[in-house]
Amino acid sequence: MRKEAKASGRIIFLPEKHRKRGENVRNYRYLTFGDREKIETEYAAGGRPADIAIDLGVHVATIYKELKRGDTGQLDKNMRREYSAELAQRRLIESFKCRGRKSTTI
Repeated sequence: MRKEAKASGRIIFLPEKHRKRGENVRNYRYLTFGDREKIETEYAAGGRPADIAIDLGVHVATIYKELKRGDTGQLDKNMRREYSAELAQRRLIESFKCRGRKSTTI
């Protein structure tokens, strides 16, 4: 069931899982290494990114970004870019190390 919410004179339909007290609230979470392994197995088996997104409960754009993060530069047996969960996890950890405020010394 959908619920209507008015914002700036527009009507927005909010899905059940994103509704909280009439507001458009989204739940964000990071993919775990287990999620990445599931992406790797399903994608290697020929799964579509849209179907993988439904299985994990994330947006399809998340899957495409993850496939880009774990791209090995090789082609798999389905002639698509190969995805490695381990490589994606390493790149994510490196990305976390680069985040935050940079210290400046004078």
